[in-house]
Amino acid sequence: MRAFATPTDEELKQLKGLAVASDKIRPGLVTRWRQFLADGKHPDHAARGPLRTIALLPKGQFTKDRQQLLDKIRELPEGTAPGQINPLIKQRILTQQPETKVQLAHLLAVLLQETYLKSLTKDAQLSEAEKQLNELIANNDTPTHVTVANVTTFYNRDDTNKRQKVLRPVQQHKAFARGNPPRAMVLTEKNKPYDPRIFIRGQAARKGDHVPRQFLYVVAGPDRQPFKEGSGRLEMAQAIADPNNTLTPRVIANRIWMNHFTTPIVTTPSDFGIRSEKPLHLDVLDYLATLLVSSNWSIKRVHREILLSATYRQASRDRPEGREANIDNSLYWRMNRRRLDYEAMRDAILQSLNQLDLTIGGPSVALTESTSIRRRALYTFIDRQDLPGLLRVFDFPNPDQHSAKRPSTTVPQQALFLMNSPVVIERIQRQVESDESAKMHAEEWIKLYYQRLYQRLPTDRERKIGQDFVGQEAEPGTNSKLKLWSQYLQILLLSNEFHFID
Repeated sequence: MRAFATPTDEELKQLKGLAVASDKIRPGLVTRWRQFLADGKHPDHAARGPLRTIALLPKGQFTKDRQQLLDKIRELPEGTAPGQINPLIKQRILTQQPETKVQLAHLLAVLLQETYLKSLTKDAQLSEAEKQLNELIANNDTPTHVTVANVTTFYNRDDTNKRQKVLRPVQQHKAFARGNPPRAMVLTEKNKPYDPRIFIRGQAARKGDHVPRQFLYVVAGPDRQPFKEGSGRLEMAQAIADPNNTLTPRVIANRIWMNHFTTPIVTTPSDFGIRSEKPLHLDVLDYLATLLVSSNWSIKRVHREILLSATYRQASRDRPEGREANIDNSLYWRMNRRRLDYEAMRDAILQSLNQLDLTIGGPSVALTESTSIRRRALYTFIDRQDLPGLLRVFDFPNPDQHSAKRPSTTVPQQALFLMNSPVVIERIQRQVESDESAKMHAEEWIKLYYQRLYQRLPTDRERKIGQDFVGQEAEPGTNSKLKLWSQYLQILLLSNEFHFID
C-alpha cells in the first residue's frame, strides 16, 4: 500500500501543477491564498501588495468604488521594485476592466496559471515581471506548495474517495487488531480561532453576521462577555459547571431520576424552557440539584440518595386506593414497572446461562452478528451509518440524532427474536449440554433455573408444569431429551417475569 498511500515527490509535483493550472477550484486553496495575502508581510511588494489589497476589499466594495480603484492602479508606476506594481498585473486589469471582484480574481488567477505553465516549457525565458509572479507559486512558503502534511487539502472528491479506499483496511487493522494500544479522541486548539457565522436560512453559501464565542444568553443574561482564552472551550465548560448556573445540575438530576423511575420530573428532559410543562415535584428536583453541587458534583451521591429513599424502594404492585387517587402514578405511590432494554436483556440472558464475560475494557465488537461472543452489550460496535436491524427492533436510539429518552415499543419482531434467533437458541443449547440436564433430576433442575432467572423457587403448579413438559416421550433416534430441556429453558427466558423489573 506504499507507505499507507503517501504520495511520492513526483506525484506532489504533478498535484502542484493541477492546483495552479486546473479550472476546478481545489478545497483549501482559496482559504490558503486569503491567509497568505492577509498576513501583512511585504505590503509594498509589486505583485503581492496589489493582490493583498484586492483580497482584503469588503464584499461589494470593488463594484462600488471600481472606477476609483482602476484610476489608482493606472497611476501606480510599473516595475518589480517595492512600491511599484507588476506591469503584467497592471496591464491585465486595465485591459479587461473587470466589473466585479469575482471577475478580477479570475483574471488574476488566469495570469498566474499562464505564467506557471510558461515556466514549465523547455528553455523558458521569463521576464523579470514573469519571474516575480512565478515566485508566488514556485516558492515553498506559497499557498500552492504541496507537502505530505497538506496534500489531502488539494484532493477533489474523487481523489479523497480513492485514498480512503486504500486507507480503510489499515485503519480497521489499527482499531481492531489484538494488542492495539489504547487511544482516545482529543481536541486541540487552533492557533487562530475564528468566530462562526450565521447561515441565513441554514444555507452555508448565504453567510450572515459573525457570532462571538460566548455563553447562552438565557443563562448568562444580557451582560455576558465573549470568551477570550483560545477557542473558549475551557471557559464554556467552566460556565456550564458554575454553581451559579442552576440549569446544569437540574438537567443532570432530572436524567438520573428518569433512569431510576422511567419517568422524569421534568417531562421534557431536553427542554427546560417556558413552554415545557411545569414539574409537579420541583422541590425534589431542586433538592437533588443542590445535593449534586454541594457534594462536588458527585453523581454517585445522588444515586445513593435516590436508591435509599422510601419512594424508590416501593413495590410495583397496584393498589385500588392509589389508582383511584392518582391513576398515572405521577405522585409515585408505587414503583413503575420497567421492561429491560435490549442491552440489559442480552446481558441478563448471558449471565443466567453463565456465559457473560465481565472483563472491563478493550475494543468494541459486533455483538449482534455473533452467537459466541460473551462480552457485555456495553462493548457493542455501533456504526452510525449502518445501525444493525436488531437494535432498531429493540428501540435503540438513532446515534445520528439527539434522543431525550429512548422510545418504548412492543412489536412482534421482539418476541420472534427471542423465539427463533440463533443468538438465543444456540447459547441455550450449549448451556443445557454443559449442565447434562438429561441426567439431572427434573425437580432439582427446575428449582435451579427458577432461582437463577427469577431469584425465587417455583410454585407447586409451576413445578408440575415443568415436570410434565420435560417428561414428554422422547422421539426415537433423536436426542430430544436435551431438546426438551432447551425448549423449557427458552420458555422461562421468554416470560415477562424475566424481562420486567417489578
